[in-house]
Amino acid sequence: MAPATISSQKLITITATMTEQQAYALSQFLKRGQFDDFRRRAVDDEDAHNMLAAAGRISDALADAGFS
Repeated sequence: MAPATISSQKLITITATMTEQQAYALSQFLKRGQFDDFRRRAVDDEDAHNMLAAAGRISDALADAGFS
């Protein structure tokens, strides 16, 4: 789906299973990501902001699991 086709603000839940090493590596990757990293891969600023917000949610979940 393209960003323009997603108009719902419905919340979803994602569950992932990974090793501790993978969780740590992902938490470090997300911690180091900056807006410009997402913007280079996004179709527009809104898409980049949504990507960054979603990455923040995953980062928060990893921190709750002890990987911050």
